[in-house]
Amino acid sequence: AGELDELCAQHGFGRLDELSEPEIESLVAALVDFERDVSARRQAIFAELDGLTEEFVERLHDEHGPADGDGADPPEGGSGTDHR
Repeated sequence: AGELDELCAQHGFGRLDELSEPEIESLVAALVDFERDVSARRQAIFAELDGLTEEFVERLHDEHGPADGDGADPPEGGSGTDHR
């Protein structure tokens, strides 16, 4: 939130009604760049989290074996669809 607050302050977000067209375009471009950066960071974090989760599950399976329902066949009457 601090980064976004600073970006908005630098580009005059608080006085939006007073900004010229080029200033508004600059603000929009800065916000688009910020959103792309945040999105890329979020994707990297979730990719790392997915990797850690996969490793954790593998270790649990190695130590304790697969849990009921972890096999390739879905339970009778079930779809086998992962609803995460």
